[in-house]
Amino acid sequence: MMESRTVIGQRLANPEPIIAYYKNAWYSLEQGPLRCQLLHNYFTRSLIIDILDKIKETRIGLRYRLLAFSKYVAEQQSTYGIIPVSHRLVGQKDGWLMADCVYMDKICLVSNFSQPNIPKALGSTFRAYLSKADASTARFNEKMMKLQFRVYQQIRNCRLHMSARFWGTKNVIKEDTDIQRQILLYTCINNLIRNIGIIAHIDAGKTTVTERMLFYSGFTKTIGEVHDGDTVMDYMQQERDRGITIQSAAISYQWKQHRINLIDTPGHIDFTIEVERALRVLDGAVAVFDAVSGVQAQTLSVWRQANRYQVPRIAFINKMDRNTANFQMTLQSIKEKLHIQPLVTQIPVGQGATFSGIVDLPTMQLITWDSGECEDGSIFNSRDIRETDGLLWKNSQQARSELVEQLAELDDHVLNVLLQDDNLDYGLLSSEEIISAIARITKNIKAIPVLCGSALKNTAIQPLMDKIVEFLPSPLPKNNKISAIFEDSLFAYAFKVLHDRQRGSLVFLRIYSGSLKSRQSIYNVTRSCREQINRLLLVFADDYQEIKSTSAGNIVVAVGLKHTVTGDTLVLSASAGEAAVRKAESHEDDIIPSIKIPEPVFFRTIEPYTSAEQKALDHALRCLQLEDPSLKATVDEDTGQTVLSGMGELHLEIIGIRIKEEFKVNADLGPLQVSYREKITSNATENAELDRVLNGKRHAAIVTLTVESLVESDPVVCVRGNDLHLSDEYFDSIRDAVIATSSHGPILSFPVVGIKVTVTNCEIQVGTLPSIVAACASNCLQRIFVNGDCRLLEPVMKIEVQCFDKDLGNVLGDLSKNRRASINEVNDKEDIRIIMAEAPLETLVGYATALRSMTSGTGSFTMEYSKYSLLPLQQQELLMSKK
Repeated sequence: MMESRTVIGQRLANPEPIIAYYKNAWYSLEQGPLRCQLLHNYFTRSLIIDILDKIKETRIGLRYRLLAFSKYVAEQQSTYGIIPVSHRLVGQKDGWLMADCVYMDKICLVSNFSQPNIPKALGSTFRAYLSKADASTARFNEKMMKLQFRVYQQIRNCRLHMSARFWGTKNVIKEDTDIQRQILLYTCINNLIRNIGIIAHIDAGKTTVTERMLFYSGFTKTIGEVHDGDTVMDYMQQERDRGITIQSAAISYQWKQHRINLIDTPGHIDFTIEVERALRVLDGAVAVFDAVSGVQAQTLSVWRQANRYQVPRIAFINKMDRNTANFQMTLQSIKEKLHIQPLVTQIPVGQGATFSGIVDLPTMQLITWDSGECEDGSIFNSRDIRETDGLLWKNSQQARSELVEQLAELDDHVLNVLLQDDNLDYGLLSSEEIISAIARITKNIKAIPVLCGSALKNTAIQPLMDKIVEFLPSPLPKNNKISAIFEDSLFAYAFKVLHDRQRGSLVFLRIYSGSLKSRQSIYNVTRSCREQINRLLLVFADDYQEIKSTSAGNIVVAVGLKHTVTGDTLVLSASAGEAAVRKAESHEDDIIPSIKIPEPVFFRTIEPYTSAEQKALDHALRCLQLEDPSLKATVDEDTGQTVLSGMGELHLEIIGIRIKEEFKVNADLGPLQVSYREKITSNATENAELDRVLNGKRHAAIVTLTVESLVESDPVVCVRGNDLHLSDEYFDSIRDAVIATSSHGPILSFPVVGIKVTVTNCEIQVGTLPSIVAACASNCLQRIFVNGDCRLLEPVMKIEVQCFDKDLGNVLGDLSKNRRASINEVNDKEDIRIIMAEAPLETLVGYATALRSMTSGTGSFTMEYSKYSLLPLQQQELLMSKK
C-alpha cells in the first residue's frame, strides 16, 4: 500500500500564498469493493474535470501524479483515451507504479478496481503552479482558494475522508471538518451568507434537523443523535442527559458555495430568552413543525417572537414518517393559528410508513430516498416527474398550479408574466421565476414557503438546505435605516454573552455595517465606554476558530470586552456614536428593536454550604446573570438570603446544577415558590412632608401623589400633573423613588404593577437636595400602599394537555377541581384528545408527575405564560397565613 499526497500551490517569495497540503484521501473498506470503485471513479472524473476547468479560467498549470496498478496503466490509457503531455516513471513499490504526468487539456481516470485486494488508501498528487502570465501573489491566493474549495467539495461529495495541513500554519489538521473551517474564513461575501435560526416547539426535531445539515454539508463525518447524547449542537452535559436544548448554539458551515451561520434554539418555555435574542439578530429562520401535532403551544410563542423582529421564515413539516402524520392538517393549523398563508413548495410522496420522498413543485422534480441503498440519506434519486407517474403527476400538476395562483396574488411580477398570455398558462413560468418570486414574498413576510421531510429518517434535508439558500435573504441590505445612519462605519450588536473559564467573557456580535478587527479599540454606546477587542473568533458550537477580521453581515465572538452585556451597541468611536444618535432622532421607530426580557415567574432561595463559599457563589451568580438576562439574583432585605428568580422549575434547576458542576460551588436551593405581583385596586391621593437640617442647612419638601389603577400587567408609570412646574432634576428623582418603592409591595413585598402615579403637587425649599425630595415621594407612595386596597396577582399559564380518550374525564376533572383551570376547548386528533386551558402557575407545580400518574405515563402537557390576574381573596388569605 502506497501513501499518497496531494499538494495545491507552491511556496513563493514573501508574502507567502495560501497553500493547502492534502496528505491522504481514502475510502472505508466497509463500503465494499463495488462501492469503492464507484466512489473513486466518480471522484476522479468529477474532480479532474473541475480542476481542468479552473485551470483554464485562472491560467494555473497543473501537475498530476497518478497511482495505479502497473499492469492496468496502459489498458486504462487505451480505454479512456488518456494521452499525457509528458510521462516519466518515477519508481515502483509494492506492485504500484508511480507515474508523474502533466495534463493540460485531457481527462485522467484512475484504474478501475477489479482486483479483490483493494488498498485502504489510494490517492493522487496535484501540484499547481503559477504561469508566467499571472505572477501576482494576491491574485494567485484568490485563485488558489477557489481551486482548493472545488477540490474539497468534490472530495466531500464522494463521502471520502481526508487529512490535510495548510502551509504557513503550525497546526496539523487531522479532520476534514477543520479544513472546512479554514475555507469558511475566506467565504465572507455578503450575498453568499445566510444567518438563520431553527425555531420550534419542544421535541419537534430542531436539533435533529441541524445535525443532518452539518453531516450533509460535510462538517461532520457521522450523524449526531439526540437520544445517543452525541450531537454537536447540544454540547452541555445537561442537554445531553435530558435530550433537550437549553442554550442556543451557533455554528457555521458551507453549502452550495454559501456560508450558513446557523443558531439552534431551545423549544422549552423556560429558555425563551435564548430564542428571543437569537431572532433579534437573524435574517431568516426555519420553523419546524411536527406533522402529527401541527402548531403547538410553544410554536405560537416563537412565532410571535419572530413577528416582533420581522424575521422571514420557511416552514419545514417534520416527522412525515410517523404513522399519524398529516400534511394537510398541519397546513391548516399553520393557516388558522399563525394567521399566515402557506405556500406549498413541496408535496410528500407517501405518508407515514410509505413516506419515501418529495416532489419539488418549482422544478417538478421527484426526489426519493432509499434507506436500503444508503442509510445515512446522503444518496438520493432525482428525476423529472412524468405523466406515467399517474396520480402523483396529477397531484403535482394541481399543487403547482395552486402555488402559481398564490404567487400571482402576492407578487406583481408573476401576475404580469401570466397576463401576457390570454389563456393564463401557468406553464409559462420557469422554475427560476417561481423561485425568485417565492424569495421576494418570503423576504417581505407575505407568506411562508412550506417544505416537508423526516429528519430522523434522513429524508429531504438536502432540499431544505437548498431552499434556505434560495428563499431566505442575505444579510445585506438588511436594515435600510442602519445603512442610512452608519453607511460603511462599524455598527455591531451584542446579543449574547458566555462565560469561559480560560478566555473570560465571550461576547457574540452581529456586525450590521462596517468591519471589525482583532486588537481594535471600539466604543460601547450603551455603556458610554471604550472597549478593547483582544481576539475575534468564528464559533462552531463549543469550539472556536480565531480570525483576524470580519465584515458586515457576519456573526462572530469577541474576546476581551469587559463591560459589554446583552443588548449593547458598539461603534467605532464616541464621535461616531454621537453622530449616529443625531441621525437616528429623525426616525420614529427604534433603529434596533431592544430584546424583550420576560419577567421571572418562579423563585428559590440559594445559600452556600459554608460562609467561605459565599464569595465564589456571588461570582457564579454574576457570571450566570451576564449569560442569562432572564435570571435575577437579589438579596432579601429582611432575611439576608439570596433569592434566584427565573422562568420555571427546569430553568432554576439547571442553574443550580451549573453552579455546582461548572463553578464548583456547593449550594443549597430552597423550595420552589411562585413570583406573585401586588396591585392597588382603587384610586387614591396622599401627600407627605419631609423637613431635615443637614450641615446647618434646611432641606424641606411637600409632595402630593395620585395613584390610578391600570391593567394588571402594565408596569408602573410616573407622570407630571398638568399644572405642575417642576425641574427635570427633581422630577427624575421622584420618578426613580416611585419605581424603587414599587419594587416591594405592602402585602408580601412582591413588586407592585398596574398603577399610574401622578405628581400633582410639589413644594420644595430653595436649595433642597433631590435625594430629600425623592425620600419624601417614597414616604408618600408608601402611605398610599398601606392605606389603599391592595391585592395579590398570580401568574396564569396557557396549557395544552394531551391524553387518550379513556383518560379525558380524569384529566378534565383534575384540572377543574385541583388546578382552578378554565377549559377553553377540547380538540380531537386521531385517538388523542388535546385540552386547551388556562390555569394559575401555583397549581401546576408538580403537574407533570400527577398527569403521568393519571394517564399511566401516556399523558403530556406544555405551558407558556399568559398573564397576571387577581388572586381570589380566599387564596390570598390562605397564602398570607403561610408566610
